[in-house]
Amino acid sequence: MISLCFLLTISCGHRNRREEDIMTHSIVRVGSNHIYGDYAKKEYEQALNLINERKFEEAKQCFFRADSADPNNPEILTDLGGIMGTLYTNEASYSYFDRAIMIDSGLYRAYSNYAFWLNRGHRYKEAIYISKKGLSLHEITQDQRRPIYLNLADAFHQIGHDSLALIVLSDSKKGLAEGPLLEKINQQELILRKSYNNRGFVPFEDTTDAVKILEHDYKKIKNTDYLGELITLIDFRVKTNNRKDYPDGYITSISIDHPETEIENLIDKNEEPGVLYNVRNISILYDYPLKYSCTIGARFSHKITKKVLVNLISDNYHSIYQKEEETAPVKPVPPSKRILGNQRHETNGSYGIWAHDLSDLRLEECKVYRKKDGSILLTLKIEN
Repeated sequence: MISLCFLLTISCGHRNRREEDIMTHSIVRVGSNHIYGDYAKKEYEQALNLINERKFEEAKQCFFRADSADPNNPEILTDLGGIMGTLYTNEASYSYFDRAIMIDSGLYRAYSNYAFWLNRGHRYKEAIYISKKGLSLHEITQDQRRPIYLNLADAFHQIGHDSLALIVLSDSKKGLAEGPLLEKINQQELILRKSYNNRGFVPFEDTTDAVKILEHDYKKIKNTDYLGELITLIDFRVKTNNRKDYPDGYITSISIDHPETEIENLIDKNEEPGVLYNVRNISILYDYPLKYSCTIGARFSHKITKKVLVNLISDNYHSIYQKEEETAPVKPVPPSKRILGNQRHETNGSYGIWAHDLSDLRLEECKVYRKKDGSILLTLKIEN
């Protein structure tokens, strides 16, 4: 049989590789001992050879003939799921994996491949569920768990839980000898740990004031150790009925200028991120679109929910833009009076805001760091 156990490249841009590369670089040949009947075995082996030759349509037909000769074989169904996903759509693979698992709930390959195609279909929560079911199988070996770990790590990464993804990658290489797979896992870990480079950062000076802006020269850093230990990521997705533009049913960010128009549809708006439980002092780094970044400290007497964070960040951005306009010798031109293009020109006030009006900005996520002194720092991912 073959095992389409996909070794994922997290955030490296390889998710859009050509389909034939996805197939040929991910096949693990482990024999056809569980294929029954000489004709079925012959067709199955021929399918493997055709895949090596990148003749995927012909391979599909061989798999179908093997399935007809040995019907409801979960091994064949699992491989049919992989090739159907490769040739057609992610969704085309799901029914084959469902059938394989229904017939043999202990087939680890089916869980691994199912999770891979769910990830490719951006169905990350389902991928996590399937991966965890696969990992709960008691009879599988650590080597059989590794591809499931890798798909689980990818799903965690895609929904912003990079700290969990790193833990899973660490589990995936336990007891693994030196070789290409260990090297690949180490590369994945390195990619995750380096994905936060080049963030602007200024030290936070604790204060008991509700909000105090500290202005510093803008710094570019290449070592995220200055930010502290990355704890988690908080997303700000907003539910929407516009399935044409947002087939997943949500917008990935929320307005900063007027969040009140979307905040009631903010997913998990009253959720208190676990890492902020009982935290009363935080600092937030604001560096986009600012030439001179700043940190703003806040003290809370109540729990910090997503809704609270959105309103706080919005208020702070309004204060930043207001102070920029007050201190800039040349004021920004109102959008209605701009002749050349719609972009805001750079102003040279306290923050040196460039290119974007406040109405352009949307909050996509916060990364939460714990510094060496135990204080909490948030950095923001802003889209426009």
